[in-house]
Amino acid sequence: MKKSIFYFTVVSFVISALFAGYIYSAEQTEQIPKTEQADVEKKEKSSAPVISNEDLYKKAIDLKDNGKYDAAIEILKKLVAENPNNSSFEISYVDAVLDKIQYLKETQNPDWQANIKEVATRLKSLYPKNKQNADYYIIHAKYAWIIEARRESHISKALEKALYFKPGYAEAYILQGDVYLDKAIKGGDEESDQSASLSHAPQPAGSSLAYQAKTAYEKALSGANLNDKRKAYVFYKLGNLENQIFGKKDAAKANWEKAVSLAPDSKAGQSAKQQLSK
Repeated sequence: MKKSIFYFTVVSFVISALFAGYIYSAEQTEQIPKTEQADVEKKEKSSAPVISNEDLYKKAIDLKDNGKYDAAIEILKKLVAENPNNSSFEISYVDAVLDKIQYLKETQNPDWQANIKEVATRLKSLYPKNKQNADYYIIHAKYAWIIEARRESHISKALEKALYFKPGYAEAYILQGDVYLDKAIKGGDEESDQSASLSHAPQPAGSSLAYQAKTAYEKALSGANLNDKRKAYVFYKLGNLENQIFGKKDAAKANWEKAVSLAPDSKAGQSAKQQLSK
């Protein structure tokens, strides 16, 4: 009986000591000054990896190529605000906005007109410092095509300058192909200036807008600087051309398959998948 009482007393003492230690530890934690806690949090934040402007820019372009225009525009807008003297960020911002406008027009969304004035203003302000910048003339030509619609002479002059300042520039040929293909699908426009060739080069007898589009896309693919997503875009467009204009189903399928294999998660890759599933 005495042993039982002794053991009970010892156990009670140990439990009390442990409980007291826990309470003391909790009190000590609560007593850490808020300033020290803030310093710890600040240190943790400062140790987080810093994303460079270059990485943000690459992310934005990647988002744009995947058809996530709003997300791309937000990043580029931030880069423009923080780097007002970097024209390349603003040119890419305008390009992304134009891509969004084009998408909204294609889907018959009336919101496509919302950013026209802003784009026009930015184009005007960019010109003085970018008179010899091929990328500037690309967005100028794209604006003339998407917004002004029938201004072939504006498109051709801008593309001519882009290729003058950057010979063999794949992006110029891609846009040239897009414009020709668009006109070929729509069957041309009698009210537009059909005499203005986008390449300013004599066209062989019997040539058509569709063949000119195909030639432009093939020139783009022959360039060495296209990444897989841009190549996928060109192959997707070539597939559409073969299918809608030439009626060559097998050639269309082959091009769409190339688009999917190059960049399955890109907007062009996804669109090509949809065409293949029909």
